[in-house]
Amino acid sequence: MRNSIRKISSVVFLLFALFYGDVVAQQVSFETAVSRKKVEVGGQLKVTFTLYYAQGKDFDPPDFDGFHVLSGPQVSNTMQFINGVSTRSVSYIYVLQPVKEGKFVIGPAYVVANGTQMRSNPVTIEVVKNNPKKNKGKNSGGDVADNIEEHIFLRAIVDKSKVYQGEQITVLYKLYTKIDIIDMKISKSPAYIGFWSQDIELPGKKRPYQETINDVPYTVVEIKQVALFPQRSGKLDIEPMEAEFVARIRVNKRRSAFDDLFNNPFFGFSSTKNVSVNVVANKIKVEVKSLPSYGKPASFNGIVGKFNIQTSLDKEETKTNEAVTLRIKISGSGNVKLLDLPELELPQTIETYEPKITDYVSKKKKIISGSKSFEYLLIPRHEGKHNIQPIEFTYFDPSREKYVTVTTQEYFINATPGDEVVTSGAVSGFSKEELELLGEDIRFIKSNDVSFHRQESPFFGSPKFYGLALFPMLLFVGFVFYWKKHERSASNSSLVKSSHAKKLAKKHLSIAGKYLKSNERDKFYEEISRALWGYVGDRLTISGSELSKDLIEERLLSLEINKEVVQELIGTLNKCEMSRFSPSESSGEMKEMYNESIRLISEIESQLKV
Repeated sequence: MRNSIRKISSVVFLLFALFYGDVVAQQVSFETAVSRKKVEVGGQLKVTFTLYYAQGKDFDPPDFDGFHVLSGPQVSNTMQFINGVSTRSVSYIYVLQPVKEGKFVIGPAYVVANGTQMRSNPVTIEVVKNNPKKNKGKNSGGDVADNIEEHIFLRAIVDKSKVYQGEQITVLYKLYTKIDIIDMKISKSPAYIGFWSQDIELPGKKRPYQETINDVPYTVVEIKQVALFPQRSGKLDIEPMEAEFVARIRVNKRRSAFDDLFNNPFFGFSSTKNVSVNVVANKIKVEVKSLPSYGKPASFNGIVGKFNIQTSLDKEETKTNEAVTLRIKISGSGNVKLLDLPELELPQTIETYEPKITDYVSKKKKIISGSKSFEYLLIPRHEGKHNIQPIEFTYFDPSREKYVTVTTQEYFINATPGDEVVTSGAVSGFSKEELELLGEDIRFIKSNDVSFHRQESPFFGSPKFYGLALFPMLLFVGFVFYWKKHERSASNSSLVKSSHAKKLAKKHLSIAGKYLKSNERDKFYEEISRALWGYVGDRLTISGSELSKDLIEERLLSLEINKEVVQELIGTLNKCEMSRFSPSESSGEMKEMYNESIRLISEIESQLKV
């Protein structure tokens, strides 16, 4: 029995030793492979960097001097089991196009595996002169099926690669192909981290057209166009988009062995087959410059573009307690959705409420443009001439590289005596007609039943006497204290914005709640985003031009806000950006986002007040 156990143990140990020996023998390697080492100008070659027996991170490609990057990197993970041993590899695939003749070296790529930086081997490519006659008709047949990535590529093209923070970048995704495409779908849209993004409509019924690159003709189809507005300065990456295409290619079939002997396509016949291919667009790096601090007016709130402002007052002569409508319209090109208006400077004799806001965004041209309108109801409570100060609106014009301030005209409202109305903050939110109705229906109540009673005890020296004597003094002290506090708050605009942060966030959340009920996804996520970004920006007194997730996280942690809450906020901001472009979002997920936003604002507010 013991001998049997020893034999079994020996066999198990031997098998383990052999298996372990095979695993140890698997040395991690990083290699470069190319589809061809000799290629014509305007041709294509596939370059594959493969890491064997490890998972890589921090992949760093070479510069590809002398080549255009048509697509890549496309990442492919492979796992195989050979003789009971697992073999895994990860490949980074590029499709390149040479731009001139000569010998070029594709330098080594780098990747980190198991804590060690790996370096691939360099490869020399010979680029020869293009010969169109020789290549005519060469793209059909088995070569296409074997190297289909060389016959189709997706390119992301930007109108500019150096911009100011908040300045629009237009990204156009174009498909280039030398083979027939019968179907396509976008399999992965970029998250556009660090950007505010907005899809732009492509011209309707635009047909495919021809474009020649280095003497090679391609059929081109424009498939997507996006406007991006960088939200922070520095070097930002526009991650590649991935699309899946179904291509129809010709396949030559031989009828006899003699065809192979003579290698003459005349003796063969062709058929077609459908091939699925996943194509990855090129990654784009964008340099985003900070907005200049020199000459920045106090009225600037982070808007970049070109704008103008118009105002109108429906009447300048009115009666007290009757509503006057002030309309303000800002229009131009830029991120219209983020437009906001400075607070109106009104005399205390005029009462107003939250404005009615409407916006219009045009997505039919390459440059996002539109307008945002604000409609205020102004109610003079006292007779006389009331002054409405001019409104200053400042934006940064990237083409002129300067701040531009536009100013509205000054208005005067002349109010004559009208009906006395009981005023109360409870009437906010009513329309003009409702306010006028309230003015007609609510009156001071006069009583005709007035009776007088003889004072039972002498007034002089009584508690009422001393109370009334001290009341003016106490009222004066209270008024001085309140005025000093008001002056300190008014002199610190940051403190004012911070104190109103929650109020403004609740306003945007209330609007988002309406869009949630009507299932208007885009408008819902825009308002949620404005609520979160606006709250943290105002509460932490960070200007719009400096606002970024990194700075928000740094400031909140420095104020000892719970780290988990901060991470949840950053995650919600990211999810909000991505959800605007995810067609799979359900109403349940929108409601979850709405509740999560309310919870996070309440949680941060409570911790800041502790």
